[in-house]
Amino acid sequence: MISLVTWNIQYGRGRDDRVDLERQADLLRSFDVIGLQEVDRCWRRTGEVDQVARLAELLPDHYHVYAPATDILKQHGPGPKGAVRRQFGNAVFSRFPILTANPVSLPRRAAIGIPTSARIALDTILQLPSGRHLRFCSTHLDHAQPDLRLEQAEALLRLFREGQLSGGVSHGARASDDHWWGEEIDAPPVPADMVLVGDFNMVHTEDAYTRLVGARDSYFGRVAHLDGFADSWTLTGHAEDEGLTWWDDPAVNPRRLDYVLVTAGLVPLVRSCTILEGDLSDHQPVAVQLDLG
Repeated sequence: MISLVTWNIQYGRGRDDRVDLERQADLLRSFDVIGLQEVDRCWRRTGEVDQVARLAELLPDHYHVYAPATDILKQHGPGPKGAVRRQFGNAVFSRFPILTANPVSLPRRAAIGIPTSARIALDTILQLPSGRHLRFCSTHLDHAQPDLRLEQAEALLRLFREGQLSGGVSHGARASDDHWWGEEIDAPPVPADMVLVGDFNMVHTEDAYTRLVGARDSYFGRVAHLDGFADSWTLTGHAEDEGLTWWDDPAVNPRRLDYVLVTAGLVPLVRSCTILEGDLSDHQPVAVQLDLG
């Protein structure tokens, strides 16, 4: 059994407006595989801290990879030596080796009068103790444009469906052990199934959710496709309209925006899905137990 969690950590900021990665790491430490969104590097709002490096210090038993969706030059001093990259993006932390990481840009469109930013999916392959490979992807969709979220959902479906055909980050037989390209071609093949987690900024009634997990039939209910995803929350007995993962006033506008989605081969292996209550971010973590060794 392995434990997964997804969490938009809002760059460490809790409901008390205090930025404190340590208390978030305390919650995350027990999980085997962690998908994070809204991780900062070199922002004034988080004290110019490299949050990836700090989280790596706080989670020393986990491998990690990071991919920025936003990457902007910031001058702390004159010239190249005074330059840093102000970044904002997704991370994966894993107790198991992260064999490959593939950051993929999602569709982007600016909006009039509303701040927007680029979005990515961080697609990884993990080496489990059993020898099996697990494809695990952390993503974060647009917060303001339902039509753009639908385009981003389409892109995520393509990312999954074309994974094996793409050959992954590297593919092909090396000519010999001393061939100069040989070391790079040791990347594993792309697994047939995927765990897709993140802050999707979508509710279950919108088109992006339907595109990812299938349409609703009046008799059979939600019908997931073999080449799409299923929602771990509903697979474990919860109703689609139950649950709150974003802490906007729940009495007025409760929203479940964060998901752990799995493809067909992993559906029978989902044992539990839980929304963890707390006040350490504006989002709540979503935790899943998956019967994989």
